[in-house]
Amino acid sequence: MVRPQKFLLVIVLFTSSIAFAQQDSITQSDIESVKRDTTRRSVQIGDFMFNQVLFKHRLDPPIIFLNLHENEQTSIEALKKYAPDTAISYTYLEHGGERRISFTIGEEKYNFDPNRMFTKKGRKHTLRDGGNHSKKANYQVEKFATDFLSTISEASAIVAVHNNTDSNYSILSYKPDGSESKNTDSLYINPEMDPDDFIYTTNLAFYQAMVKHKISVILQDNKKFVDDGSLSVYCARRVCYVNIETEHGHLDKQLELLQLIHRVLREQIVIK
Repeated sequence: MVRPQKFLLVIVLFTSSIAFAQQDSITQSDIESVKRDTTRRSVQIGDFMFNQVLFKHRLDPPIIFLNLHENEQTSIEALKKYAPDTAISYTYLEHGGERRISFTIGEEKYNFDPNRMFTKKGRKHTLRDGGNHSKKANYQVEKFATDFLSTISEASAIVAVHNNTDSNYSILSYKPDGSESKNTDSLYINPEMDPDDFIYTTNLAFYQAMVKHKISVILQDNKKFVDDGSLSVYCARRVCYVNIETEHGHLDKQLELLQLIHRVLREQIVIK
């Protein structure tokens, strides 16, 4: 499992309180006056070069928003629409618009899911799912995972944004008879919400806040989860992780959930 030392944060309550209090005092003029830094970091895996886009707002408290699947365009659009009027930082990958990243080492072709690269077991399985696996390929993916984690190492909360398609995956997958039941600690379903629109988190306090707001939400079982190499698995015992999951095209809902999650994380200091 990738374990960069910097990612394991010790958060002092008093210091965190100051950071979140400062966020509450930010005005619109502050947001407009502070320079936003957008950079594209070149990344190389094997013979393939692509970009990691980082949008950094200097007023943002340590909450990082991110997307790992470039084909989930509604979620990326939501971040781009939400960021200009708020003090948030986010990052996403540019590698050709696909879900998986393809690369070559010499004559050998490989591909992997970038949300399955954060543990040893996950990397092995995702490369095999892509049709080829080798120690060299595994090393390249591990190096990228470590590098990616270093760019979000200051986070006290990570908010991933994802999209799904109608009927292939939803909050119903986490029910006792569902395909994701082994990952479920607790589950709250609001029957008035589309089952494709929901929240997934590793943090009990945040789960309880979502239930209070009547948002469909899953609390990950941080002891018995299936190790698929995903970022939620990596974050399980390290840092508060939140995933905003909506159906492709549900831009308004993703923006609504972004706003709510951002507000709750600012108001409620979440410490593992």
